[in-house]
Amino acid sequence: MNYDRILKYILQKKKGKWWIAYPPMPYIPILPETIRAYLHNVFSEKNRKNIGLYIHIPFCASRCYFCGFYSEPICNRETMTDYINCLEKELLSYRVDFRQHLLHSIYLGGGTPTLLDEQNWEKIIKIINKFFKIDKRVQIATEGTPESCTYSKLKLLKELGINRFSIGVQTFDEKILNSLNRRHSVSDIYTAFKNARAVGFKYINADLLFGLPGETEESFLKTLKHTVELRPECISPTFFEFNKYVLFLKKDVKDAYISKDKKEIRAFLRITKFLTSFGYHNIIDGVNHRCFFLNGQIQAYNQTVIPRITRDSIFAIGCHAESYLNYSGERSYQLRCINNATIQEYISGHKKGKIPTFFGRELLEDEITRQYLIYCFIYLLGRINKDYFLSRFKRELMPFLRRDFNKLLRDNKFIETQKDVVFQQKWPYHFANRAEFLIFCLKYLYSPKILKNIEQQYSVISFIKKQWKNLFK
Repeated sequence: MNYDRILKYILQKKKGKWWIAYPPMPYIPILPETIRAYLHNVFSEKNRKNIGLYIHIPFCASRCYFCGFYSEPICNRETMTDYINCLEKELLSYRVDFRQHLLHSIYLGGGTPTLLDEQNWEKIIKIINKFFKIDKRVQIATEGTPESCTYSKLKLLKELGINRFSIGVQTFDEKILNSLNRRHSVSDIYTAFKNARAVGFKYINADLLFGLPGETEESFLKTLKHTVELRPECISPTFFEFNKYVLFLKKDVKDAYISKDKKEIRAFLRITKFLTSFGYHNIIDGVNHRCFFLNGQIQAYNQTVIPRITRDSIFAIGCHAESYLNYSGERSYQLRCINNATIQEYISGHKKGKIPTFFGRELLEDEITRQYLIYCFIYLLGRINKDYFLSRFKRELMPFLRRDFNKLLRDNKFIETQKDVVFQQKWPYHFANRAEFLIFCLKYLYSPKILKNIEQQYSVISFIKKQWKNLFK
């Protein structure tokens, strides 16, 4: 098997989170009946797993050059109102009783949700309460850019039940902010935090982004320093990545401080050491997270970003909102699906009574098992719990590994304890070198069927490219 060739193909096809997307195959059209069947099972009284709701608000005052999410620079109230009305139409179209199961978390993301006016915010909260049964302890979270975090807007959100608010800080370097096409200044960041504290938000998160054009070691440390001075209950540092929505070019970020480091691991370890010294932690129930919480403030974590290894579900509505729907009967099943409709297509389709076309992938038990093992290396540092594996997959771990993953056991050092099987990979293996981690997965964790399909796709694409070039010689 030519793993390098398969890796090259995956990197061409899966930008962004390719290193944790198993299997890395193209999404195909998903029938509405399939989505409806999954929703019936997920929102069943028999389901013992948590469910999070995500609602995408795809409106922005302007497009930030680094942004990897779908949004459009639309601010007119009529379009926003039409969109919110269509969220209700989408929920009605599924013909599912969502109140059969409690919602454990709610997140309204974007885009810039704080662009919605008072009437539309009241309407969206009314829709949520109409369709869903909500846990009393539910986290209801949203986000906003610093310049849109006015006192009156944040006061409204607090009164409507929002209890976690995320501020898109990104950086404390004024020059970098200007290069991002952001509308806020460093001064706006301080004002946003002041307003969020004044209205009484218990949990405030600061979103930070590293690896940006113009970033230096000085600006890297400056952002960390000023962030901890504001003492948000949660800090979420991420590293810039390219995808189809990003407006930067690779040459724009080649001299960024993180790029000079070559590997994100050095920056991530530096961030971890710095934040830990100020009382922030990122380990919950033995799982390594990329978010950091103040001592005793675990609830400040975005609960809708459910750890993948738990097999809880996220139901997402709105255009370009991606759902992860899991349920277990005699076998395990998972559906990942998204509609790629634009705002205009989403609105016009629902006004005509048409559900947008969904694309996704349905995973069966073998793929879910392999996906789980990959996530154990990503989130649990190579630790696989025997009891959890038995309860989830109805099979003993070691006999299963010896039968189906003998090469993994033969070629890699591991320790078997009474509770776990722990592989001795260099921590954190997946952050240190993503391409190397993917090669590891290709060799030991991917199914032969998936590898064969990827290799065939690569051969077909390569042949077409070669013939295309020959036409223009």
